[in-house]
Amino acid sequence: MSIISGKMYPSTVFTTVFGKLAKSTGALSSLGQRAWFHYLTIFLLQLKVVWGVWKYHDLSSGDTSNYFVDAYNWYAHLSINIVWSPLYAAFYGTLLHFTTDAYYVTVIHRLIIIFLLVMMILSLMRRLLPPNIAWFMTAWWAILPVNFNVLYEVHLFAVIPVLAAWLLMLRNRSPWDRGGALAILLVSAFLVRNEIIVAVLILFLICIWWEMRLRQRATASHVVSLSTYLQAYGAPILLAVTLIVFAYTHSRVQFPALLDCFADKHSSNMCQVYAYNYQQRHPEWNKNPFSECDDLMERDFGEKKSLSLSEMVKRNPKAVLKSVLWSFSLVPAGIQVLLFDVASGSITPDYVPVNVNAPLALTLSTILLTVLTVGGLRLYTERRYWWDFWLEARAVGWLAMAAVALVALPVIAAERPRPEYLYPLGIFLMACTGMCLFAIIRRWAVLDRLARWAPLLILIIVISAPSFYPPPNNKEQPRPLLQLYRRLSPFADAMGGKYATNPLMSRYRWEIAFYIQSGWTPGFDYTIFNDAPQDMALADFLEKYGINFFYVDKAFEPILKTHPQYQTFFNSPQSFNWKMIAHEEAQDDRWAIYKKITEVTPDQQIAPATGASAAP
Repeated sequence: MSIISGKMYPSTVFTTVFGKLAKSTGALSSLGQRAWFHYLTIFLLQLKVVWGVWKYHDLSSGDTSNYFVDAYNWYAHLSINIVWSPLYAAFYGTLLHFTTDAYYVTVIHRLIIIFLLVMMILSLMRRLLPPNIAWFMTAWWAILPVNFNVLYEVHLFAVIPVLAAWLLMLRNRSPWDRGGALAILLVSAFLVRNEIIVAVLILFLICIWWEMRLRQRATASHVVSLSTYLQAYGAPILLAVTLIVFAYTHSRVQFPALLDCFADKHSSNMCQVYAYNYQQRHPEWNKNPFSECDDLMERDFGEKKSLSLSEMVKRNPKAVLKSVLWSFSLVPAGIQVLLFDVASGSITPDYVPVNVNAPLALTLSTILLTVLTVGGLRLYTERRYWWDFWLEARAVGWLAMAAVALVALPVIAAERPRPEYLYPLGIFLMACTGMCLFAIIRRWAVLDRLARWAPLLILIIVISAPSFYPPPNNKEQPRPLLQLYRRLSPFADAMGGKYATNPLMSRYRWEIAFYIQSGWTPGFDYTIFNDAPQDMALADFLEKYGINFFYVDKAFEPILKTHPQYQTFFNSPQSFNWKMIAHEEAQDDRWAIYKKITEVTPDQQIAPATGASAAP
């Protein structure tokens, strides 16, 4: 720095500041090219977003509890059900070697899937796009609740083999990479998501075309021999088939029962999908589309039992067509939820409530369509440049991604545009957005220069990103299924085996039966009291249904008001050959567990809990 008479002239100050700024910009620009910086910051971003999931998220209900049964069988007996995503069940069950607590292992396996996915997506984006744009596209995925606050973890897990296949295709170094990718998708089709078989067929044709293209362009000395092709594709596919056969030999369901199991799975799903679509079109039909869809099937298809899609088409093609068209009418909302976690329409494309009627969805959709349109036109008008400069080396990877993304069409037709079914399509659209953004920025010098400051923006995003799970009041929210699991799981051994329990509880009867894993039947919930005779004693009513285990909480209070005679049972359960084995009375929560007294061996006796019997 030049100093004259101890003073600094303005020109010198400007030069000094500009020089330091240039150095800072250069350092930031260099940091933005470092792979470790991107992987570390995306990991920290995802960690911050999901922080507290173990404190605020309830034990997963529904299908996850069903998969826990297969996971436990894998853990205990190396047994799976090949019809129901056995690769996922094996992964889930392997983690039971670390802990058999259903809640802990479910949270752990959810977090492993979430972090593995975000790292794989960043790796994918870095192969397709410049590093900084790749990071922002991955951050887009990481911050969307629809991508981590999932209803069922199996749908997230299904994306892992798809990403693995895409990453192999983008290596684009040899037929072995393409053969390996094809094999991975084949395994996924048989052991994770059956609809991926459509992508396997499309990718197989793409690979044939690509190999023929490379062969035509190769010099005589570099032509790949037929034996090399056979090895490169045959060996990975043989390994995939071996893995599938291994899964079959360890499956509890095998041929010929296997065919019936697949048929039951498909027909039951078609019944539920049809009923749910119908209910959205006709809200006056107020039955449960998941448990009471048989009535609708009998009315529209003449058969009370569930039917396959082909049978439904044969019997009533008009009704099926209406259902399919309804599903496709929800595609805009489904894509919006997939990409923004909000929808501008008023009807949910999912089976669960989503944020609908959101003006933000329309704004974000407009921005996205603008980027895709402007960038797409630029890529097309300058296609020769972009093909030579960037796309040719990555073309087969883009084609592989498109092959899997196309599976969304039959999925939407047979199911619905539910975001959890469309994850590969969402990743493909994010990558396309990043490519179009790249095409736009490269022509706009100002934006290109601003891109040098991307690492600073990355750090700001990581620091300022909020966690999804702590509620605004920062108080722990109720987790009813976990609470019920914690209360009932201590009785797992005593109630299982020869003296298997037929329980009655407020709700979650299926989930508790599956998670406790001790021979429990799903039993009943409080809905059985809807038709309870007014003059029948509670003990007689329980005997009628063969109930020998009774969990009572605050949800029973309305039933007690309509059946006051039940109070006699709680005042003196011993008089009816029952006993209270556990209870707790808190200010806002009262519960008790009653067990029917039966002749059991001394080592199976359960000591009565202290305190007077009382109904919550």
